[in-house]
Amino acid sequence: MSATPYRAAIKRFAVVGHPIGHSLSPVMMRAAFDALGLACSYDAIDVVDAAGMARAVTALRAGERDGLNVTVPHKRAALALADLAGPEATRSGAANVLVREASGRIRAENTDAPAIVRVIEPLLPAMVLNTTLEAEVMDVSPLQLSNAKTLLVDPRDGTLVIVQKKRGPSACEVGQFSANSFATPNCSVPVSGLDNPSGGDVSPDGTYVAVRNESLAFVWVRPPGSALVDAFRGQRCAFPTLATPADGECNGEALGFSADGSSLTSASETGPCPMANAHGYTFQP
Repeated sequence: MSATPYRAAIKRFAVVGHPIGHSLSPVMMRAAFDALGLACSYDAIDVVDAAGMARAVTALRAGERDGLNVTVPHKRAALALADLAGPEATRSGAANVLVREASGRIRAENTDAPAIVRVIEPLLPAMVLNTTLEAEVMDVSPLQLSNAKTLLVDPRDGTLVIVQKKRGPSACEVGQFSANSFATPNCSVPVSGLDNPSGGDVSPDGTYVAVRNESLAFVWVRPPGSALVDAFRGQRCAFPTLATPADGECNGEALGFSADGSSLTSASETGPCPMANAHGYTFQP
């Protein structure tokens, strides 16, 4: 882990994460420092693993830097390594800012959640503008749910189903959503014929489940009275979302049901395709 300041400075800051080469934070922050006339440096540091993150916080505590921005995959670790935390970091279970206080203690903050609220609130209907929005976290890190690809929520009871890619796609029932809780998954349902799933959705009434990859999607019919994960054991229909690049849809990434559950909208990256990257599909139950 190394970094070269772009100029001599009174205060030194950096963004840490992995990968980090794509980050525009140094460009934006240096421009802000220049505009404000502040003698500060700002670097991007590639911190590959948890041990590297611990070293970065140790260096911060020793005064080698005055503060860090933290990006993926270290936001949860940043909170754990801090000495104290602000309310947003505590509620969200993650930190994207680490500040070295005069005493040498490290304070964790989360500016992501308030920023999201400020963006979303103007878009909400007037009658719900006073609603308090909070980020809530279910911790699945001890569950070995590697390569999770999409998250489905049962509209009937809030049960979570995570579709993962691990020795073939499978659907994992995590349990009802509960903030800041742990749950034991059941990953016994294979999602056959759909390698590398990229997105999914549940119809508003919970009757249909759809999962897609870059070139294909399946819609499952949920048996009456069954759990959401049981839909993957039942009847399904397949439809192509990509045949050739000329069809206008490349590298499928997401899909969603309409409000009445009778159709799907499919979205993808534009890639080399000449047409718009969103398409609508209808299906007969």
